[in-house]
Amino acid sequence: ELLDFKKMDLVNADLKGIQLPGADLSGIDLSGADLRNANLRGANLSNAKFDGAKLESSQYEPVFSFREKLGMIFVYIPPGEFMMGSPENEPGRYDNETLHKVNLSKGFYMQTTTVTVAHWKAFVSETGYKSEAETGAGAYAWTGTEWKKDKDKNWKNPGFEQTEQCPVTCVSWNDAQEFVKWLNLKEGSDKYRLPTEAEWEYACRAGTTTPFHFGKCLSTDQANY
Repeated sequence: ELLDFKKMDLVNADLKGIQLPGADLSGIDLSGADLRNANLRGANLSNAKFDGAKLESSQYEPVFSFREKLGMIFVYIPPGEFMMGSPENEPGRYDNETLHKVNLSKGFYMQTTTVTVAHWKAFVSETGYKSEAETGAGAYAWTGTEWKKDKDKNWKNPGFEQTEQCPVTCVSWNDAQEFVKWLNLKEGSDKYRLPTEAEWEYACRAGTTTPFHFGKCLSTDQANY
């Protein structure tokens, strides 16, 4: 007989080594639970809560798509602490990057990719929104020797070729906030937001301490710049 975990109180539960591959755990509150060495591969963990849970050596793929039409996929980032900033001897660092410990007491979900041109097009198509770059501010573009503000540049015309799967560019923080408002309106919720600076760095570092999560050097194998 299969256990109905949705009817059980699993807050602070001792679930060390539990085997639940492919289980439906959507919406379950596992806050404070001991899930060390657990096998949750393929489990549906959408909207599950893991605040304060112990996840060391556990196996899980906590992904969910909140809009099939857009194909935006979010992954769960468990709570934890890390050293935010950069060491004084790191090349290219800024003065405001002083190393300091940050503790993120609550887990959160983050999209696996940046918002794409296709996602932005869907937003614009439904709302008619005009980005700040389109309404006169323009955007920065590479001239070949320097970055320079160009009033003709915007997400439609960033100054280089792009496909619908490319990250949308030439959008401001204010533009991004409008996109988030639209997502919340579409989903009838208020749970979507931009990550904080600490959440962003914590997720991108993924436990690493090097200048980039993949190592010390950035090349065209990782990005075009």
